[in-house]
Amino acid sequence: MNSIKSSLKIRVTLLILGIFILISLIDFAIKKYAIYPSFIQLEQHEVKQNLERCKQAIDREIITLHMLCGDWSSWSDTYAYVQKPNRDYEESNLIGETFTSYGLQLIIIINDKNEVVWGKIFDPGLKNEITLKGFNMEIIPRNHPVLQFEPKDNLKGRVHTGIFISEYGPLLISSRPILKSNDEGPIRGTVIMGKFLSEKVIETIRRQAKVPFKIILPDNSNFPSIKANIDKNNGLYIETREKDLIAYEPYLDDRSKTAFIIETQFPREITEKGFTALKFSFMVMIITSLIILLIVYTLLSKSIIKPITALTDFTLHIKENRNFSVRVPIERSDEIGTLADGMNDMVSTIEEQTTHLTEANQNLKNSLDEIKTLKGIVPICARCKKIRDDKGYWNILELYIQKHSDASFSHGVCPGCSDELYGDQEWYKKRAKKKNTKS
Repeated sequence: MNSIKSSLKIRVTLLILGIFILISLIDFAIKKYAIYPSFIQLEQHEVKQNLERCKQAIDREIITLHMLCGDWSSWSDTYAYVQKPNRDYEESNLIGETFTSYGLQLIIIINDKNEVVWGKIFDPGLKNEITLKGFNMEIIPRNHPVLQFEPKDNLKGRVHTGIFISEYGPLLISSRPILKSNDEGPIRGTVIMGKFLSEKVIETIRRQAKVPFKIILPDNSNFPSIKANIDKNNGLYIETREKDLIAYEPYLDDRSKTAFIIETQFPREITEKGFTALKFSFMVMIITSLIILLIVYTLLSKSIIKPITALTDFTLHIKENRNFSVRVPIERSDEIGTLADGMNDMVSTIEEQTTHLTEANQNLKNSLDEIKTLKGIVPICARCKKIRDDKGYWNILELYIQKHSDASFSHGVCPGCSDELYGDQEWYKKRAKKKNTKS
């Protein structure tokens, strides 16, 4: 009986435990394969946004240079100077303060014959005047990259901006045609301005973009491997580390080649906080599920296991003891209560039938005992035919048989006795004669 109870409890416990494990696995799978990847995607989106902010900050530097170059190129004083150079223009505009105040390292003015009218190039620190490969300070050929303007109808729109890679590092370049102040021509030459992307400029861009980044130049030993990963990942490579993400994206020069690679580092706070939140959520789910399942187990134990155990105990008690006077102690209005009532009615019926059967068996036994007595040797008087019972009393034959069986008697006279009793009487003789005649 105890083994049956234990088996039922073990099955219910295993069932609830299985449900708990299934719920836990489903919750874990949802969090791992659906929710957690969204944190990773958000994190990667943020690092892409940081890269975009860095590129936009560099673009703003180029746009600023482009606007400054436009102010100089679309100016009647420059328009007059390029046709007839004069010292007044140079002493008023082409001085050291112009380079330092605008952060420029290169200013070149050429005429419509591509001859250099005036030009100077300084090192990134603006300390020494230098020469750059690709910039002939006597004449700039028409096929030079900085003179490849965008093909537009309006003269002012013919501009060139971009990155020029030099032996001193990346150089932000802007060149525009020299026009009058009202943007009318004809074009008399070109103004070229440049600014090195020095560490000082990069620090300024960092503050503007509010993103920590650095640039990787082609002469860096890691440049080839990073460039290969960028090409493999269609222009953007994100290296995932335990604590941060390192993102790389190329910045193209004016010939659409990689001038340098922007590298930015992004701490993995989103996934870390997301993982912490998911872990906390998972623990809450585990605790909540355990509480719910404990409540379910308690309710099942009270409403199902306990009454089923009572029914089992009741059935086994009847089976082992054959005691049909007991009843199931369950009073409920649900299916288990109906089952208990049915079992009580069945046992009550069995008890009644058993009682009747016992009485019938006892009567049958008594009858059999009496029949066995009649079948034995019965002492009978040889003359009067009286029978002696067990107590030594002599009983008339009819009374003895009636007492010990269900038989009863009716009285008559057999032909032999009739002849012996009435054979000498006249009426008897006549009846006998008449009977013989008919036959």
